[in-house]
Amino acid sequence: MPRSTVAVENITPGMVVYAAPGNLIVEDVLTTQTLTRQRRDKHPLIVLSVNAGAQQITVTYIATFLNSNSLAEVALRGGNAARRLFVPITPATREFDYEPITWLAHPDPIPAGWASARSKMVLTGAEFRTFDDAKYFSADTAAALDALITTVV
Repeated sequence: MPRSTVAVENITPGMVVYAAPGNLIVEDVLTTQTLTRQRRDKHPLIVLSVNAGAQQITVTYIATFLNSNSLAEVALRGGNAARRLFVPITPATREFDYEPITWLAHPDPIPAGWASARSKMVLTGAEFRTFDDAKYFSADTAAALDALITTVV
């Protein structure tokens, strides 16, 4: 998937950027293994808020768990406690506290996905990488996720 560089002042809440997830994903939630270098170096992240003046964006990560529509199909370390920390992205289904959120734009086919509700982080930079094809959520969805997540790493 080709990627473009976008200036921080052109980033809006709900966009998906492609960057190093840092402390958002320290360990793979499926195993006790540390993440592969590729997943440590770049990962799709939902922009929750933007402070263009400070050149900062607040993000959380998206997991697909091999496009699983249900986390019941996925053997997560931590069991149901870990499953409760993800918001389903349609076509994934509601299993616990959160109604599924929906992409405002995404090329077909739309895979099932899961937004992390465990923690968020602040990235600083003048530019960030994003996908060339339209992949984003509404600003309202980003704000709702931002309000839901209280832990900043």
